[in-house]
Amino acid sequence: MASRAQPALWRETVKAGAVRSGALVASVALFVATFAMALALASYHASDPSLNTASGGYPANLIGPPGAWFADIALSLFGPAVALLLPVGPIVAMRLWRDLPSGRWARMLRHAA
Repeated sequence: MASRAQPALWRETVKAGAVRSGALVASVALFVATFAMALALASYHASDPSLNTASGGYPANLIGPPGAWFADIALSLFGPAVALLLPVGPIVAMRLWRDLPSGRWARMLRHAA
């Protein structure tokens, strides 16, 4: 009879599939968000209505009002160096897409100080 039957592995399989699908969705979302941020920063206009500028017109930013607000806040906080942070998004997205381990980032942060 079935006394030596293996336990059902469908739960683990479904869980692994859901985790992997979530990683792929997060990877695509991160890549799209990084592209939108780059587009917002590239099409920044100082006359766009945003946090630091009171203007009545529609923003010339290609992303629209959210892009104008993001570009204004990012450039106010970090200046032009904010463009140096943009490559981090696609790097993390590609690591998620390829299912590469993140390495020992926690240890690296502990020893950075």
